Parts: sequence; structure tokens; C-alpha cells
Amino acid sequence: MTYQGAQKSVKQSSTQIKQSRVALSNLDCQIPADLTSSSKVTASSIPSKAERDSIRRKLFGNGGEEAYIQAQPLQRSQPAGLREEKQQRVARAKQTIKLLGNNITPSLNKHIFDALPTSGGQANPEEPSGLHAYNNQELPRGIEIEATEGSNNKVHTLTWRWKTGRKLKESTMFPKWMPKEHVNTLIALKFPETRQTEVQQDRLYPEAARTYIQRGLKIKLARAGDTVYPVCK
Repeated sequence: MTYQGAQKSVKQSSTQIKQSRVALSNLDCQIPADLTSSSKVTASSIPSKAERDSIRRKLFGNGGEEAYIQAQPLQRSQPAGLREEKQQRVARAKQTIKLLGNNITPSLNKHIFDALPTSGGQANPEEPSGLHAYNNQELPRGIEIEATEGSNNKVHTLTWRWKTGRKLKESTMFPKWMPKEHVNTLIALKFPETRQTEVQQDRLYPEAARTYIQRGLKIKLARAGDTVYPVCK
């Protein structure tokens, strides 16, 4: 090989080495970040609010937040007719509760809420009676619960006694959350004869009141003698 031929070969080799280095450099730049770093997501990898706002501005232009908000799907409002109908039902229910919520006879009221005899007088610890509803989600003082059957968010059964007595009594109970006025309204609607004073029927809206009071429940009432109670299914 001549001197000139050897010199040419050396130059070609040098050129090939440079090209290889450039190719490797380009390859490094093309490797995705998720292959060169841990694939485990960390808190630092989650964009901050400022970064999310910046992305939003890039996507929606200078409008930024305003454009983003406008891009959100619109919530369909309830038709005016349905809103008015619902408001009317609630107003009618409240009117009925106002007329009947404190309008059952005192003896029945004390029997249901205070566990007193319908005939009057004080409770007899050895002959417990009544008790079918809570007053402000509380039971009368002096009562001890032995057992509860069912959820107190629905009609349920309590086994109870007076703390000074030994005899047990089972009582079906209105839901614990139900206000006293609502219990009385259901009773007065079902059994008009329990009302302390008469109310003109055209001023009452039984269906609207029952729907509003029961919150999706279907509470059945029964009567035995002078007492009224909810029925456990």
C-alpha cells in the first residue's frame, strides 16, 4: 500500500468514528424519559396547580381559565314547571304538618312519647306501656334498652324496661330521626279520631305530607285500643 493510500484509509476511519459518535448522541436524545428514570409515580411527578394552569392556557389560548370553564358541559337545570310543582308539594306538606303536628290528644301523645298509660297517671315500672317514638331522638329518662331489632333509621323494635322495674316490654318504634310533629301528623292523617281539634279536610294535603315526612319509607300504622303504633314488616 502506498503512503497516499494509507493516509486516505486513516481519514475514512476517522470520519466513520465521528459519525458513530453523532449517531449515539442522537440516540441518547431520543430515549423517552420514562425509560431512563424509574417508572414509579411519585408526588413530585404530579403537575402542580400552577403547571396545570399553564397547560390549560396553552390548550385554550390567552383565555385560560375562562375558556376552560366555557368548555365544561353545561348542567341542565330542572324545568321551571317541575321546580314549581316540587315547591308547591313542599309548601302543602308543611301546611299540613302545621295543622296536625301538635294536634293529637294529650293522653295519646304522652303514651307514645313518654311511655305513660293512656288512662293517665304515672308510669308503673311493673306494667310498662306505650313508647313508640323518640322525642328529639331521645327516650324518656328512666328507660333502659335491653335489645334493638332492626335499624333505628327505619321502623324497628325495642325491648325495654323501666330501670326501677323488671318487666320487659317490646315496642315498635318510628324512625329515630323523625321529629315529633311528623310522627303526630302521620297518626292524625291515618286516624282522624285521634285529633284534638278538627281540621277542614280541604286544608290538608295527605299525600304531599306523607311523601315529605317519610323520606322514601312506607310506614304502616296500626291501632289497638287507645294506642297507635308503627308496624314492623
